[in-house]
Order: sequence, then structure tokens, then C-alpha cells
Amino acid sequence: MGQMISRGKEVLRIKEDGKGVDYTNDGGQNWFGRTTGWVSGFGEITDLIDGGDEILAQTSTGRLLYSENNGDTWREKR
Repeated sequence: MGQMISRGKEVLRIKEDGKGVDYTNDGGQNWFGRTTGWVSGFGEITDLIDGGDEILAQTSTGRLLYSENNGDTWREKR
């Protein structure tokens, strides 16, 4: 299981394959996939950071990504 962060009523964790995030809103009893359309060139998420208005993700390819919608979609921070 990947690293977890709390965001309001949800807890997010790195997916087991590292390609996005899962979330729970019931204390971890049920987990649901959140990320769609992960870009394979991003590599795998190695670290999640709660950046307030956005989530930051460090990847195995050295990229820094951000999501403004709790991990639904990701863009590269430049």
C-alpha cells in the first residue's frame, strides 16, 4: 500500500501500481480508484504531498505533478 494523505472527509493513497491515487471516505473499509488516463511516461508516484489547493506527486522519473481535483487528473509542474 502506498503513502496516504487526508483531504477533508477523504483519505488518498498511492495506487499499488503507482499510477495514480485511490480514495476512501469511510475510514479505509472501502477504497475506490480515482485517477483516470494516467500517462505512462510519468512513471510511478513515489510521494504525495498535500499542497492546500492542489496535491503534489513526485514520480519515479523525477517529475513533479499536480492535481487540482483530488487526483482525478494530473499535470506536470513546470
